[in-house]
Amino acid sequence: MNSSKDVNAGLKMTTNKTIMIKYAIERTIRLAFNTIGLDLHRIRPDISSSDKLSKSLFHFNIDTVFDVGANIGQFARSLRQAGYKGRIISFEPLSEAHEKLREYAKDDSDWLIHPRAALGDNNGEFNINIAGNSVSSSLLEMTALHLNSAQDSGYIGTEKCTTQTLDSIASKYITSNNNIFLKIDTQGMEWEVLNGAVNTLPFIQGVMLEVSFVELYSGQKLWKEMIEHLEIEGFSIWSIDQEFTDQKSGKTLQCNVVLYRP
Repeated sequence: MNSSKDVNAGLKMTTNKTIMIKYAIERTIRLAFNTIGLDLHRIRPDISSSDKLSKSLFHFNIDTVFDVGANIGQFARSLRQAGYKGRIISFEPLSEAHEKLREYAKDDSDWLIHPRAALGDNNGEFNINIAGNSVSSSLLEMTALHLNSAQDSGYIGTEKCTTQTLDSIASKYITSNNNIFLKIDTQGMEWEVLNGAVNTLPFIQGVMLEVSFVELYSGQKLWKEMIEHLEIEGFSIWSIDQEFTDQKSGKTLQCNVVLYRP
């Protein structure tokens, strides 16, 4: 019977042989490209958007994240997986999604769930349109372009929800000593959220928002006006990640843009 030492030696020889074969193949391919005047280089994959964001939160010493438009907590969970350990305050207007959000956050003492509400530019009540895929739900009407690009996003009903401004509730969660990051993913209502945060925005260090290059929700503000507004407020673009693409044409429809104060 072979000893474990012999087995390990055999595995090592096999591994070394595999590496040598792989190297020989790569060298042959590289030489083939060189003969026609081309050079071949290995491209290092970029870090994920979550890791990139987590690094920026650490860079700016962010200790509090407002997660506006949380759905069932996908964004907050991705931050935790990427290593962010600060406080997260999540906001979600849909009752079913809000319940799942509370369930995901129940064992995380630094992940707070605000009572069910949509953030906007006024305090009141509104009917929110419920999308078939949940994440595309909005207070605004969906355009045909959006529906054609994501057919599972069609509205299947409505639900009454409370609307609040960030200014009216921010003091419950933050002090002037906090370094705050504001994430807004509200399906066309990003402008209204910012308008409801006029007094809070000066205390915010960074913003991440979903910007649209075409009108996906009726009456929404598009990317240029959104970015210019935040630049006037003192923010500069830090990173951009593609978010929503038309699967038929390949056209980019939305991006997530992260901005910080210098």
